[in-house]
Formats: sequence, C-alpha cells, structure tokens
Amino acid sequence: MLVVNGALVTLGEDKRIIADGALRIEEMRIMDLGSSAELRARYPEELCLDVEGMLVMPGMICAHTHLDAPFARGLKRSQAEKTQTTRDLRWELDVALGYEDIRYSTLASCITAIRHGTTTLFGQHSSPRAVPYSLDAVAEATLQAGLRACLSYEVSDHLSVANGRQGIEENARFAKRIKGEPLLAASMGLQASVTLSDGTLSAAVGAAALSNVGFHVHVAADSADVRDCLARYGLRPAERFRKRGVLGPRTIAADCVYISPAETDLLREAKAWAVHNPRANASEGTGPAPVPEMLKHGLRVCLGSDIFPSNMFHEMQAAYLLHKQRGAPNALPDDGMAQIALQNNGALASRIYRDKLGELTAGALADVILVAYPGPAPITEDNLASHLVSGADAFHVDTTIVGGRVLMRHGSLLTIDEEAITARARELGRLLWARL
Repeated sequence: MLVVNGALVTLGEDKRIIADGALRIEEMRIMDLGSSAELRARYPEELCLDVEGMLVMPGMICAHTHLDAPFARGLKRSQAEKTQTTRDLRWELDVALGYEDIRYSTLASCITAIRHGTTTLFGQHSSPRAVPYSLDAVAEATLQAGLRACLSYEVSDHLSVANGRQGIEENARFAKRIKGEPLLAASMGLQASVTLSDGTLSAAVGAAALSNVGFHVHVAADSADVRDCLARYGLRPAERFRKRGVLGPRTIAADCVYISPAETDLLREAKAWAVHNPRANASEGTGPAPVPEMLKHGLRVCLGSDIFPSNMFHEMQAAYLLHKQRGAPNALPDDGMAQIALQNNGALASRIYRDKLGELTAGALADVILVAYPGPAPITEDNLASHLVSGADAFHVDTTIVGGRVLMRHGSLLTIDEEAITARARELGRLLWARL
C-alpha cells in the first residue's frame, strides 16, 4: 500500500517534513518513503491511499496507563467517603473487578486510544480478586482492537503477601505466553514501595530475570510513599528500588512526583525511563513532577496518561501548561515537550519491542496516523512542536494504522464494534458499582 499526497513528519534521527510525501507499507513495515511522484513511479501497480494533504505521523505512544480506568469515571461517593483519594477509590474498584469487567474496560480504553491516534500502550493492570490469566483478558482486548500493548500486572502486598506472589506469577506466565506475538510485550509490574515487602521485591526481581523482562513501577507518586520508605528502610523509593535491583534500561518509573535530585541521578545512571503523567498529577493535587530538573540531569523522561484516556495530544498540552504554572514560563518549552512525547516515547517503545517505533523510516514498524490538522500557518521542522502543542488535537485524527492494518478510517472504527462494546461496558460498570 502507498500512502500518498501527505505531509510526512518522519521524526527519528533524521527529523524532517516531506511535503507532498508518500510512504510504502508492506505487511507490518514501512519499506520506502519519499515524494509522492517518486513512489508512484517506483510502484505503479501499488494500491494508493490518498491522504489529501493530511499530516502523516508515527502513531502516538502512551508510556503509562491503566486500561481498567474507564469504570472509575463518573462514580459518585457518599459525603462520608469524599475524603478518599482517587487512589483509594481505584483500589476498591480493582478489588471488585472480574474477568469480563477487565475485558470490556480494556476495550473501552482501546476505542479512545484508536480515536486519539495512540497506537502503543504501556498498561499496568490490577485485579487482586482475579489475578490468574487477568493479563490474557487485557491482551485479548488489545489484540481484538489491533493495538500494540506492553502489559504488566501491578504486584502489591496491599491485600496480602500471597496475593503479591500471585501477581509475580501472573507476570512471569504472561511473559512466557506472548513470545512470538508481534503486538504484545511484557514487563514486571510493581506498585509503590509502600505496598511492597523486601521479600516480594526479591521474588519479583528473580522472576523478571528468569522471564527476561524489565519493570514498570510507581516511584514516589505521593509524599506518604517517601515518608514510609525513609521510616522503614532509611532510603527514598528510587534508592530502595536501585538497591533491590529493580532499576535498569528496561525500567519504566511512573510518576516520580516527589523524586529527589539524587534519585534522578540514580535513574539516569541505570538508564531507566521516567514517565510524567500531567493530567493525573493535576487531578491528585500533588503538583507536577520536576520534569525540567530531570531533563537537566540527563534523565530520559516520557509521557503517559495514567488513569486518563490515552490522548497524548491532551497530555502534551497539559504538561506544557502545568509547568508554566510553576512560575517558570520557559521551563518546558514546546520543543522540549515534543521531545518527551514523541522522541523519548518512541525510543522507549523501540527499546522494549527491540524494533523501530515512533518514526517514519524505512524498516520501521508501520504504526501511522493521518491527522487532518488545518494549520493556519506553514508547518516546518522548526515550528512543528508549536503546532502539536498549541494547535493540533486528537479530534483531528482521521486514520489510525498499526502494523500496516487500518484500525480507523475517516473516523470510523474498523476492528471493533464501538456501540456494542460501549453498551456492554455500561452494564458491567453499573453492576461493578453496585458491588462496591
């Protein structure tokens, strides 16, 4: 298939915009790119997809999300329970989840991801009363939708130590099960330090080594986690995780709101990836993670959505504005935001999948979105970031392609039945709420 007559935003090492550009997709990969005239001449018999001047971009990547989050949206608590935090509520919902709930909440998340042009999801899952094979329920939904997903079960001793060990076993089982599946990857998921004993951490590290996977862990999301870690171990969370062997080049450290400069250096030295979740930070009232400081220390920072829909356009905009509110208007400029959301997220996905993602180059996996953004000003390599942060939005996404497969065209979903899924998810959500 030839995608022709678009403005190609290549990203990758050789970042450029190819006006009236085209790319050739064969099976799961981009095989060639250049001008529309060149590729039409080179492949005269190829089926053409005319994108009529749209931006042709790599698919968006969400570096941290919870795919069961839709069932928490709209839930009203009684007056006596309004002192609960979002995390308290999420825990109650997680405990109540059954396997059909897991499947349909994931499908609901996949609908919004496809519509928002997000093609790769790094998902953490938790369902303490339904641990065995829970990641299969998540994976079946992402595969049905056609999305790429790196999945992990969120290990925690919150319910019991035995339940934490179940989570470790589920991560190890899933990592073995998905070998050879091109759309899936696995990590060893970990909750915050406060919920993890040394024994559970040691068991998780051993299982991750045997399974040859990295970690997806919450680090210093709130001040209580830091206080607990200092009181019990004399270490801050990232220091404890470093001592226990959790940090490494395949470690995704989500949140990092209360991280210290010394911890930032530990993450950088371990070649780990920090993930900023700006809308979730604002929702929790914690204030944003110290992203500008992390970047100054040379730490690789990525962008996630946490409990919010995987709309990376909105996350870019939220991060850009949130850091201006800290009294430093130029602390995180638009090009820095684009570096985090596009370049760094792409580099993380490429590291985990051991393949080229997040770029339009020959040989890269064909995860592509078409964005019908009617930019009122010229779009160049120099001002692209400004357009993406302050102009383009998810509602401009016209077409979503993953691994050469078209999941959405002209706003119509092609792989899943949005109406039927939404109807069943609403019914399951009502039943779930009644169990709380």
